[in-house]
Amino acid sequence: MAQMTDYGGYKYVGLRVDGKRKAMKVHRLVLFAFRGIQTLQARHKNNQRDDNRLSNLHYGTSKDNHADRQGHGTAPVGVRNGRAKLTSAIVAEVRASTVQDTVLAAKHRVSPSTIGRIKHNEIWVDPAAQPQPKRPRRTGR
Repeated sequence: MAQMTDYGGYKYVGLRVDGKRKAMKVHRLVLFAFRGIQTLQARHKNNQRDDNRLSNLHYGTSKDNHADRQGHGTAPVGVRNGRAKLTSAIVAEVRASTVQDTVLAAKHRVSPSTIGRIKHNEIWVDPAAQPQPKRPRRTGR
């Protein structure tokens, strides 16, 4: 049985179920075979999607999987978010700027609150940047 790799880097095989072809991910099949079928998600301990050794696989909740992505640094935040409107260079410019939030927001086609939250280090993670300390939020305008 030949293994193939999907667009996300996971290995899968084609199986026939009731005469219909079905693609099954190998890590799920390994857990089904050796740990039993569960409704939980399959997790890779070492974050290597093609490492399907039983010792690397375990079940967990969606929350566990999310925490894994945060811990491995692979969560889709900042520049890794496919819907990001800003780049690291623009975020650096915004954080260094003394221009009003509304002006910067119009220039970069985002909301003024987004600009304010970037300036106060509440949002936008740049994987290459050093973490910046949170600045206290202004009260009132």
